[in-house]
Amino acid sequence: MNRQFNEIKQSALPSNEQFHLSALRERVKELELRALSSGMELNDNELKRWLRVANWKTKNLAQNIEKTVVWREQSQINKMRVKDVKELAYKGMSYVHGITKERHPILYYRPAKIHAFDGMEKLLVLNVEHAISVMPYDVENFAVIADMEGLKYRNIPPLRTIKKTVEVLNNYPGRISHVFVLNWNGPSLFAWRCLRPFLSKKIKDKFLFLSSKEKRSILRYISKEQLEAAVGGQNTAVFDPALMLPQW
Repeated sequence: MNRQFNEIKQSALPSNEQFHLSALRERVKELELRALSSGMELNDNELKRWLRVANWKTKNLAQNIEKTVVWREQSQINKMRVKDVKELAYKGMSYVHGITKERHPILYYRPAKIHAFDGMEKLLVLNVEHAISVMPYDVENFAVIADMEGLKYRNIPPLRTIKKTVEVLNNYPGRISHVFVLNWNGPSLFAWRCLRPFLSKKIKDKFLFLSSKEKRSILRYISKEQLEAAVGGQNTAVFDPALMLPQW
């Protein structure tokens, strides 16, 4: 996988936050090469995002970062390829397409297209890595559009898969800006009840359930030109694996 690491230009930190950043940088110094070899650069922007998620509390933070590095190594993130989950990926269940008004890449998720659950974790990782790889240099978040149109109870993953999904996302702290849940129905609410206990309050607060009457409010965040027509926008592009899936 090709990775481009860029420092986000930001104003100077307050002295207390700079102190915590410097302390954390020193604690993870020995992890830098291992992290880089797994496709993760422990630069100041990466560390600041971890610190913000932890409310600038450094207790156990270096250990949590090390756990993520170990997870990346054990999962062999840099060796993952779309061809490994081609059957699932080419159904158009999950892919990256378009940007929000804040230039956050949009990750679409359409669970009604799921008919088998093998490979879901790997496809999620590939798409999150893809979203990160196409972010502008000064952006560090991506948005999720969960289009529940046509969802049936049979499309809902088993609890162990839901837990695995949350575990994957925990290795990308502070990356999600919003999760827009559209066209939700009874099965969607059942899936939410299964998912909710495993989410932190910060993540729960990012979920926006928009009814058919409220759906247009998504246009406050995403322009019509960027939003797919299937969910109320004017972008008529159809799913194209060559453009919307990572090319590795």
